[in-house]
Amino acid sequence: MIEMEKQYHDIDAHVSDDGKVVEDWSFKKVFDTAKEAVVNTWTAVKDTGKKVKKWTTDNPEMAALLVPVFGAALVGGINHMTLTEADKKDRYRQDHEFYDPGVDVTFDSTRPLSTTEKRYFAQRRRSGDPVDEILSDLGVLKGDNKK
Repeated sequence: MIEMEKQYHDIDAHVSDDGKVVEDWSFKKVFDTAKEAVVNTWTAVKDTGKKVKKWTTDNPEMAALLVPVFGAALVGGINHMTLTEADKKDRYRQDHEFYDPGVDVTFDSTRPLSTTEKRYFAQRRRSGDPVDEILSDLGVLKGDNKK
């Protein structure tokens, strides 16, 4: 019974106008929960580090074989993520940025052009129309230009 009373007193809640019990959220409660999660994670990382260190000292031959393999895999993974991000940025630039050499300005579009819009854009560029006018007529010109 005492345990239930202690639990009851730890809960911050009030009764709303419609008669429902609403739990009150306090910054302290959220902060304590986050702090506990960080401490638990840090403890798990330290324990894992100790286990790896013990295994490495117990098995030096295997460690000498596996460390370069894991290192190469880590470098390859980082390289892949970096290249993937660079490819995404390049694809975005190809689809959303249009350079006008006449005025030396790059114009941004709000979305990639469809195939029909690309043909229309190329036809108008060949006839000498400025890029901002074409994008504006297509309704895809972003508000600000960048140099």
